[in-house]
Amino acid sequence: MFIHHTQALLLLLCLGGAGLTTPVSARAQPPYKVIAYVGAFGHLLNVQAIDAKKLTHINYAFVNCKDSLCYLDHPQNDTTNFHQLNGLKQLNPSLKILISIGGGTRSRFLSDAVLTPTSRHKFVASAVGLVQHFDLDGVDVDWEYPGQAGNNNNTFRPVEDKPNFTRMWAEFRRQLDSLGRITHKHYLLSGAFNVSKAYTDHVDLAAVARYMDYINLMTYDFSGPQHTVGHHTNLYGYGTLSPRSADKGIRDYIAQGVPPGKLLIGVAFYAHGMKAATTAHHGLGEKVDTLSTGEKIPAGGFTQLKDSVINQHGYTRYWDSAAHAPYLFNDSTRYFITYDDEASTREKAVYVQQHHLGGAFFWEYFNDPKTYLLPVLHAQLGQ
Repeated sequence: MFIHHTQALLLLLCLGGAGLTTPVSARAQPPYKVIAYVGAFGHLLNVQAIDAKKLTHINYAFVNCKDSLCYLDHPQNDTTNFHQLNGLKQLNPSLKILISIGGGTRSRFLSDAVLTPTSRHKFVASAVGLVQHFDLDGVDVDWEYPGQAGNNNNTFRPVEDKPNFTRMWAEFRRQLDSLGRITHKHYLLSGAFNVSKAYTDHVDLAAVARYMDYINLMTYDFSGPQHTVGHHTNLYGYGTLSPRSADKGIRDYIAQGVPPGKLLIGVAFYAHGMKAATTAHHGLGEKVDTLSTGEKIPAGGFTQLKDSVINQHGYTRYWDSAAHAPYLFNDSTRYFITYDDEASTREKAVYVQQHHLGGAFFWEYFNDPKTYLLPVLHAQLGQ
Protein backbone atom coordinates (compact mmCIF):
# COMPACT_ATOMS: atom_id res chain seq x y z
CA MET A 1 0.00 0.00 0.00
CA PHE A 2 1.13 3.54 -0.65
CA ILE A 3 -0.69 4.89 2.39
CA HIS A 4 -0.35 2.77 5.51
CA HIS A 5 -2.97 2.85 8.21
CA THR A 6 -0.85 5.01 10.51
CA GLN A 7 -0.15 7.50 7.72
CA ALA A 8 -3.82 7.69 6.87
CA LEU A 9 -4.76 8.36 10.48
CA LEU A 10 -2.35 11.31 10.50
CA LEU A 11 -4.12 12.58 7.40
CA LEU A 12 -7.38 12.45 9.29
CA LEU A 13 -6.02 14.87 11.84
CA CYS A 14 -4.60 17.20 9.17
CA LEU A 15 -7.67 17.28 6.98
CA GLY A 16 -10.51 17.00 9.44
CA GLY A 17 -10.64 20.67 10.34
CA ALA A 18 -13.79 22.61 10.91
CA GLY A 19 -15.71 23.96 7.94
CA LEU A 20 -19.18 24.16 6.60
CA THR A 21 -20.32 21.68 3.99
CA THR A 22 -20.82 23.77 0.87
CA PRO A 23 -23.22 22.62 -1.85
CA VAL A 24 -21.74 23.10 -5.31
CA SER A 25 -23.51 25.64 -7.48
CA ALA A 26 -22.65 26.93 -10.94
CA ARG A 27 -19.06 28.19 -11.20
CA ALA A 28 -17.12 29.79 -14.02
CA GLN A 29 -16.03 26.77 -16.07
CA PRO A 30 -15.30 25.96 -19.70
CA PRO A 31 -18.56 25.58 -21.62
CA TYR A 32 -18.12 21.83 -22.09
CA LYS A 33 -16.02 19.17 -20.44
CA VAL A 34 -14.25 16.42 -22.40
CA ILE A 35 -13.09 13.89 -19.82
CA ALA A 36 -10.97 10.79 -20.34
CA TYR A 37 -10.82 7.89 -17.94
CA VAL A 38 -7.26 6.58 -18.12
CA GLY A 39 -6.82 3.07 -16.78
CA ALA A 40 -3.37 2.31 -15.39
CA PHE A 41 -4.13 -0.95 -13.56
CA GLY A 42 -0.60 -1.17 -12.21
CA HIS A 43 1.22 -0.29 -15.42
CA LEU A 44 3.31 2.69 -16.37
CA LEU A 45 1.27 4.85 -18.73
CA ASN A 46 2.42 6.04 -22.11
CA VAL A 47 1.56 9.58 -21.03
CA GLN A 48 3.26 11.13 -24.05
CA ALA A 49 0.60 9.51 -26.24
CA ILE A 50 -2.23 11.39 -24.50
CA ASP A 51 -3.51 14.34 -26.53
CA ALA A 52 -3.83 16.68 -23.56
CA LYS A 53 -4.87 19.68 -25.62
CA LYS A 54 -8.15 17.98 -26.56
CA LEU A 55 -9.09 17.12 -22.95
CA THR A 56 -10.34 19.16 -20.02
CA HIS A 57 -10.00 16.43 -17.36
CA ILE A 58 -8.30 13.08 -16.83
CA ASN A 59 -9.69 10.59 -14.29
CA TYR A 60 -6.98 8.18 -13.14
CA ALA A 61 -8.49 4.72 -12.70
CA PHE A 62 -8.54 3.17 -10.21
CA VAL A 63 -7.69 3.81 -6.57
CA ASN A 64 -8.52 0.90 -4.29
CA CYS A 65 -10.17 0.82 -0.86
CA LYS A 66 -9.95 -1.51 2.13
CA ASP A 67 -10.46 -1.02 5.86
CA SER A 68 -11.95 2.41 5.07
CA LEU A 69 -8.68 3.56 3.51
CA CYS A 70 -7.96 4.55 -0.07
CA TYR A 71 -4.63 3.24 -1.35
CA LEU A 72 -2.65 2.68 -4.53
CA ASP A 73 -2.24 -0.92 -5.68
CA HIS A 74 1.11 -0.20 -7.35
CA PRO A 75 2.50 2.90 -5.63
CA GLN A 76 5.79 3.09 -7.53
CA ASN A 77 4.20 3.08 -10.97
CA ASP A 78 1.25 5.17 -9.82
CA THR A 79 3.60 7.82 -8.43
CA THR A 80 5.42 8.03 -11.76
CA ASN A 81 2.11 8.21 -13.61
CA PHE A 82 0.82 11.07 -11.46
CA HIS A 83 4.04 13.02 -11.97
CA GLN A 84 3.88 12.59 -15.74
CA LEU A 85 0.16 13.35 -15.94
CA ASN A 86 0.73 16.59 -14.07
CA GLY A 87 3.41 17.33 -16.63
CA LEU A 88 0.72 17.45 -19.31
CA LYS A 89 -0.36 20.76 -17.80
CA GLN A 90 2.63 22.30 -19.54
CA LEU A 91 0.76 21.57 -22.79
CA ASN A 92 -2.69 22.39 -21.39
CA PRO A 93 -2.53 24.55 -18.26
CA SER A 94 -6.29 24.19 -17.64
CA LEU A 95 -6.17 20.37 -17.61
CA LYS A 96 -7.48 18.80 -14.39
CA ILE A 97 -6.24 15.46 -12.99
CA LEU A 98 -8.48 13.50 -10.60
CA ILE A 99 -8.18 10.17 -8.87
CA SER A 100 -11.06 7.78 -9.52
CA ILE A 101 -11.92 5.41 -6.66
CA GLY A 102 -13.61 2.05 -7.11
CA GLY A 103 -14.69 0.81 -10.50
CA GLY A 104 -16.01 -2.62 -11.33
CA THR A 105 -13.24 -4.47 -9.49
CA ARG A 106 -12.39 -2.12 -6.60
CA SER A 107 -15.80 -1.29 -5.13
CA ARG A 108 -15.95 -4.32 -2.85
CA PHE A 109 -15.53 -2.49 0.47
CA LEU A 110 -17.03 0.91 -0.28
CA SER A 111 -20.23 0.09 1.59
CA ASP A 112 -18.11 -0.64 4.68
CA ALA A 113 -16.06 2.52 4.16
CA VAL A 114 -19.09 4.82 4.37
CA LEU A 115 -21.04 2.92 7.03
CA THR A 116 -20.33 5.13 10.07
CA PRO A 117 -19.27 8.75 10.62
CA THR A 118 -15.85 7.50 11.74
CA SER A 119 -15.31 5.21 8.75
CA ARG A 120 -16.52 7.89 6.32
CA HIS A 121 -14.18 10.48 7.79
CA LYS A 122 -11.27 8.04 7.60
CA PHE A 123 -12.09 6.96 4.03
CA VAL A 124 -12.53 10.48 2.68
CA ALA A 125 -9.44 11.79 4.47
CA SER A 126 -7.26 9.10 2.92
CA ALA A 127 -8.56 10.01 -0.55
CA VAL A 128 -8.09 13.73 0.00
CA GLY A 129 -4.62 12.94 1.31
CA LEU A 130 -3.71 11.39 -2.04
CA VAL A 131 -5.02 14.46 -3.84
CA GLN A 132 -2.92 16.73 -1.63
CA HIS A 133 0.22 14.58 -1.78
CA PHE A 134 0.27 14.34 -5.58
CA ASP A 135 -0.97 17.91 -6.17
CA LEU A 136 -4.09 16.72 -8.01
CA ASP A 137 -7.34 18.52 -8.73
CA GLY A 138 -10.06 16.38 -7.18
CA VAL A 139 -11.78 13.08 -6.56
CA ASP A 140 -14.05 10.91 -8.69
CA VAL A 141 -15.90 7.96 -7.14
CA ASP A 142 -17.15 5.03 -9.24
CA TRP A 143 -19.02 2.90 -6.70
CA GLU A 144 -20.48 -0.12 -8.50
CA TYR A 145 -23.01 -0.10 -6.87
CA PRO A 146 -24.75 1.33 -3.78
CA GLY A 147 -27.38 -1.10 -2.53
CA GLN A 148 -26.37 -3.76 -5.05
CA ALA A 149 -23.68 -6.43 -5.34
CA GLY A 150 -22.43 -5.28 -8.74
CA ASN A 151 -20.55 -7.77 -10.90
CA ASN A 152 -18.13 -8.95 -8.23
CA ASN A 153 -20.30 -9.88 -5.25
CA ASN A 154 -19.34 -6.66 -3.51
CA THR A 155 -20.34 -5.92 0.05
CA PHE A 156 -23.59 -3.95 -0.02
CA ARG A 157 -26.45 -2.90 2.23
CA PRO A 158 -29.83 -2.50 0.50
CA VAL A 159 -31.13 -0.02 3.09
CA GLU A 160 -28.13 1.74 4.61
CA ASP A 161 -26.20 2.39 1.40
CA LYS A 162 -28.64 4.98 0.09
CA PRO A 163 -28.37 7.53 2.93
CA ASN A 164 -24.70 6.70 3.46
CA PHE A 165 -24.02 7.40 -0.22
CA THR A 166 -25.32 10.94 0.26
CA ARG A 167 -23.35 11.35 3.48
CA MET A 168 -20.20 10.24 1.67
CA TRP A 169 -20.52 13.04 -0.91
CA ALA A 170 -21.21 15.59 1.82
CA GLU A 171 -18.08 14.49 3.67
CA PHE A 172 -16.00 14.67 0.49
CA ARG A 173 -17.28 18.17 -0.18
CA ARG A 174 -16.53 19.24 3.40
CA GLN A 175 -12.98 17.91 3.43
CA LEU A 176 -12.12 19.09 -0.09
CA ASP A 177 -13.37 22.56 0.77
CA SER A 178 -11.36 22.47 3.99
CA LEU A 179 -8.21 21.67 2.02
CA GLY A 180 -9.13 24.33 -0.53
CA ARG A 181 -9.20 27.02 2.13
CA ILE A 182 -5.56 26.19 2.82
CA THR A 183 -4.42 25.96 -0.80
CA HIS A 184 -6.79 28.63 -2.19
CA LYS A 185 -8.06 26.17 -4.78
CA HIS A 186 -11.41 24.61 -5.63
CA TYR A 187 -11.13 20.82 -5.68
CA LEU A 188 -13.45 18.95 -8.02
CA LEU A 189 -15.82 16.22 -6.92
CA SER A 190 -17.40 13.90 -9.47
CA GLY A 191 -18.72 10.37 -9.81
CA ALA A 192 -19.51 7.73 -12.39
CA PHE A 193 -23.19 6.85 -12.07
CA ASN A 194 -25.33 4.17 -13.68
CA VAL A 195 -28.57 5.05 -15.47
CA SER A 196 -30.58 1.92 -14.66
CA LYS A 197 -33.68 2.11 -12.46
CA ALA A 198 -32.09 -0.43 -10.13
CA TYR A 199 -29.28 2.05 -9.56
CA THR A 200 -31.32 5.24 -9.22
CA ASP A 201 -33.68 3.53 -6.76
CA HIS A 202 -30.71 3.25 -4.40
CA VAL A 203 -29.47 6.83 -4.79
CA ASP A 204 -30.96 10.18 -3.76
CA LEU A 205 -29.89 11.93 -6.95
CA ALA A 206 -31.01 15.46 -6.12
CA ALA A 207 -29.33 15.29 -2.71
CA VAL A 208 -25.96 14.01 -3.91
CA ALA A 209 -25.86 16.39 -6.88
CA ARG A 210 -25.82 19.34 -4.47
CA TYR A 211 -22.31 18.39 -3.35
CA MET A 212 -20.89 17.39 -6.73
CA ASP A 213 -19.39 19.43 -9.53
CA TYR A 214 -20.65 17.02 -12.19
CA ILE A 215 -21.81 13.44 -12.76
CA ASN A 216 -20.45 11.10 -15.42
CA LEU A 217 -23.38 9.00 -16.63
CA MET A 218 -22.30 5.55 -17.75
CA THR A 219 -24.50 5.48 -20.83
CA TYR A 220 -22.99 2.23 -22.04
CA ASP A 221 -22.92 -1.49 -21.19
CA PHE A 222 -26.61 -1.72 -22.09
CA SER A 223 -28.01 -4.91 -23.59
CA GLY A 224 -31.12 -6.18 -25.27
CA PRO A 225 -34.00 -7.31 -23.03
CA GLN A 226 -34.60 -10.96 -22.20
CA HIS A 227 -31.32 -12.26 -23.65
CA THR A 228 -31.75 -10.63 -27.03
CA VAL A 229 -29.07 -9.01 -29.17
CA GLY A 230 -29.02 -5.23 -28.65
CA HIS A 231 -26.95 -2.08 -28.60
CA HIS A 232 -24.69 -1.37 -25.66
CA THR A 233 -24.32 2.42 -25.97
CA ASN A 234 -27.31 3.65 -27.96
CA LEU A 235 -28.27 7.31 -27.76
CA TYR A 236 -32.01 6.71 -28.19
CA GLY A 237 -34.45 3.86 -27.70
CA TYR A 238 -35.23 1.60 -30.64
CA GLY A 239 -38.80 0.47 -30.29
CA THR A 240 -39.84 -2.23 -27.87
CA LEU A 241 -36.33 -3.68 -28.00
CA SER A 242 -34.69 -1.08 -25.80
CA PRO A 243 -35.56 -0.43 -22.18
CA ARG A 244 -32.36 1.64 -21.77
CA SER A 245 -30.73 4.46 -23.69
CA ALA A 246 -28.54 7.47 -23.00
CA ASP A 247 -31.46 9.81 -23.69
CA LYS A 248 -33.77 8.00 -21.28
CA GLY A 249 -31.14 7.92 -18.55
CA ILE A 250 -30.39 11.62 -18.89
CA ARG A 251 -34.06 12.54 -18.85
CA ASP A 252 -34.59 10.41 -15.75
CA TYR A 253 -31.78 12.22 -13.92
CA ILE A 254 -33.11 15.63 -14.85
CA ALA A 255 -36.62 14.60 -13.77
CA GLN A 256 -35.21 13.63 -10.37
CA GLY A 257 -33.71 17.05 -9.82
CA VAL A 258 -30.18 16.94 -11.24
CA PRO A 259 -29.31 20.12 -13.19
CA PRO A 260 -28.53 19.33 -16.85
CA GLY A 261 -25.28 21.27 -16.64
CA LYS A 262 -23.97 18.76 -14.08
CA LEU A 263 -24.57 15.76 -16.37
CA LEU A 264 -22.01 14.31 -18.78
CA ILE A 265 -22.88 11.76 -21.43
CA GLY A 266 -20.70 8.66 -21.74
CA VAL A 267 -19.01 7.50 -24.94
CA ALA A 268 -17.72 3.93 -25.21
CA PHE A 269 -14.28 3.63 -26.80
CA TYR A 270 -14.74 -0.15 -26.76
CA ALA A 271 -17.19 -2.71 -28.14
CA HIS A 272 -19.37 -5.55 -26.94
CA GLY A 273 -19.89 -8.70 -28.97
CA MET A 274 -22.52 -11.42 -28.98
CA LYS A 275 -23.75 -14.18 -31.24
CA ALA A 276 -27.25 -14.03 -32.70
CA ALA A 277 -29.39 -17.14 -32.99
CA THR A 278 -30.38 -16.20 -36.57
CA THR A 279 -29.33 -13.79 -39.31
CA ALA A 280 -32.72 -12.04 -39.37
CA HIS A 281 -32.53 -8.23 -39.03
CA HIS A 282 -28.72 -8.53 -39.12
CA GLY A 283 -28.99 -10.10 -35.67
CA LEU A 284 -30.54 -7.08 -33.96
CA GLY A 285 -33.34 -8.17 -31.63
CA GLU A 286 -32.70 -11.88 -32.15
CA LYS A 287 -32.08 -14.26 -29.28
CA VAL A 288 -28.50 -14.46 -28.04
CA ASP A 289 -26.83 -17.74 -28.97
CA THR A 290 -24.19 -19.40 -26.80
CA LEU A 291 -20.63 -19.32 -28.10
CA SER A 292 -19.00 -22.67 -28.68
CA THR A 293 -15.63 -23.53 -27.17
CA GLY A 294 -12.93 -21.57 -28.97
CA GLU A 295 -15.26 -18.99 -30.49
CA LYS A 296 -14.12 -15.40 -29.92
CA ILE A 297 -15.76 -12.25 -31.22
CA PRO A 298 -13.26 -9.49 -32.15
CA ALA A 299 -14.94 -6.83 -30.02
CA GLY A 300 -12.05 -4.81 -28.65
CA GLY A 301 -11.24 -1.13 -28.60
CA PHE A 302 -12.27 1.22 -31.39
CA THR A 303 -8.81 1.46 -32.97
CA GLN A 304 -8.76 -2.31 -33.42
CA LEU A 305 -12.30 -2.28 -34.83
CA LYS A 306 -11.61 0.50 -37.31
CA ASP A 307 -8.29 -0.90 -38.49
CA SER A 308 -9.11 -4.58 -38.58
CA VAL A 309 -12.83 -5.37 -38.38
CA ILE A 310 -15.25 -2.75 -39.75
CA ASN A 311 -16.30 -3.77 -43.27
CA GLN A 312 -13.61 -6.45 -43.27
CA HIS A 313 -13.51 -10.24 -42.85
CA GLY A 314 -17.23 -10.63 -43.40
CA TYR A 315 -18.30 -7.84 -41.02
CA THR A 316 -20.66 -5.24 -42.45
CA ARG A 317 -21.35 -1.93 -40.72
CA TYR A 318 -24.99 -0.96 -40.27
CA TRP A 319 -26.58 2.16 -38.81
CA ASP A 320 -29.67 2.01 -36.61
CA SER A 321 -31.47 5.28 -37.37
CA ALA A 322 -33.80 4.83 -34.38
CA ALA A 323 -31.06 4.17 -31.83
CA HIS A 324 -28.57 6.50 -33.53
CA ALA A 325 -25.98 3.77 -33.15
CA PRO A 326 -23.75 1.67 -35.42
CA TYR A 327 -23.28 -2.06 -35.31
CA LEU A 328 -21.44 -4.79 -37.19
CA PHE A 329 -22.84 -8.12 -38.28
CA ASN A 330 -21.21 -11.15 -39.86
CA ASP A 331 -23.79 -13.29 -41.68
CA SER A 332 -21.47 -16.29 -41.73
CA THR A 333 -20.67 -16.46 -38.02
CA ARG A 334 -23.75 -14.53 -36.79
CA TYR A 335 -21.42 -12.37 -34.69
CA PHE A 336 -22.89 -8.99 -33.71
CA ILE A 337 -20.66 -6.13 -32.47
CA THR A 338 -22.04 -2.97 -30.85
CA TYR A 339 -19.90 0.12 -30.31
CA ASP A 340 -19.53 3.90 -30.70
CA ASP A 341 -17.91 5.28 -33.85
CA GLU A 342 -17.29 8.74 -35.29
CA ALA A 343 -20.93 9.19 -36.30
CA SER A 344 -22.47 8.16 -32.98
CA THR A 345 -19.84 10.08 -31.03
CA ARG A 346 -20.70 13.22 -32.98
CA GLU A 347 -24.41 12.62 -32.33
CA LYS A 348 -23.75 12.41 -28.60
CA ALA A 349 -21.74 15.63 -28.67
CA VAL A 350 -24.54 17.41 -30.52
CA TYR A 351 -26.99 16.03 -27.94
CA VAL A 352 -24.86 17.64 -25.20
CA GLN A 353 -25.20 20.99 -26.91
CA GLN A 354 -28.91 20.66 -27.62
CA HIS A 355 -29.76 19.68 -24.05
CA HIS A 356 -27.30 22.03 -22.31
CA LEU A 357 -25.39 19.23 -20.60
CA GLY A 358 -22.00 19.64 -18.98
CA GLY A 359 -20.07 17.72 -21.61
CA ALA A 360 -18.95 14.21 -22.47
CA PHE A 361 -16.56 11.63 -21.06
CA PHE A 362 -15.28 8.30 -22.30
CA TRP A 363 -13.92 4.98 -21.14
CA GLU A 364 -11.09 4.37 -21.82
CA TYR A 365 -8.36 6.47 -23.45
CA PHE A 366 -6.07 3.67 -24.61
CA ASN A 367 -8.92 1.67 -26.15
CA ASP A 368 -8.49 4.09 -29.05
CA PRO A 369 -4.73 4.77 -29.13
CA LYS A 370 -4.86 6.19 -32.66
CA THR A 371 -7.42 8.73 -31.36
CA TYR A 372 -10.05 8.36 -34.03
CA LEU A 373 -12.84 9.41 -31.65
CA LEU A 374 -11.35 12.08 -29.38
CA PRO A 375 -10.97 14.64 -32.22
CA VAL A 376 -14.69 14.22 -32.94
CA LEU A 377 -15.56 15.23 -29.39
CA HIS A 378 -13.06 18.06 -29.42
CA ALA A 379 -14.30 19.41 -32.75
CA GLN A 380 -17.84 19.64 -31.40
CA LEU A 381 -17.26 20.52 -27.75
CA GLY A 382 -13.72 21.87 -27.53
CA GLN A 383 -12.70 25.43 -26.85
